[in-house]
Amino acid sequence: MQDDIPKNPKRQKAMRNPKVESTISASVRELLANSMSRKLVTDCEELIGRVATTNPDEALLCDLMLISGLRLSEALNLKPHESITPAGLLVQRGTKDGRSRLIPYAKLPSTVHRQRQVYSRCLQHSEKAAGNTMGYEGLSKDQSYRRFERVLATHRISKSLMPVTYQDLRRAYARLMFEDYMGYMQLAK
Repeated sequence: MQDDIPKNPKRQKAMRNPKVESTISASVRELLANSMSRKLVTDCEELIGRVATTNPDEALLCDLMLISGLRLSEALNLKPHESITPAGLLVQRGTKDGRSRLIPYAKLPSTVHRQRQVYSRCLQHSEKAAGNTMGYEGLSKDQSYRRFERVLATHRISKSLMPVTYQDLRRAYARLMFEDYMGYMQLAK
């Protein structure tokens, strides 16, 4: 019995001829290479440092997304008093599929210490804000996104080829957690 051939003509040709090159574009390759490098993490930390000089609330949101891997909607809807638990960060609002998820603490003590510092700053920030959330007061969801993106755009002067966006903060989080896990495995040996 023959496998189902995809409807995309380029994929049909690639499936028939195994010598056809990959259809991944150079920009996607650059994005993947950038995501796997340590340089992305340093670029994100530099961006957070620049944003902190003029917009400390947005810098805290960036730091929260970097250290926990939250999406922008999750970070804006986060209520730190309800979300920070002894097991990690419990995200209940603004998730992509509507389900709650738990982001556990890292394994290395240095990374855990950094996570706890960011979470305690989030608690202090939410005590001052109306509604005890990390979001902007009186702005709708779309307005909050645009405001955050405008602030990042003003500070996005980077030496790297690809400018840092809030999606890159999640990629940098994945890189940090990979390094954390590998460092923990080396300590365990």
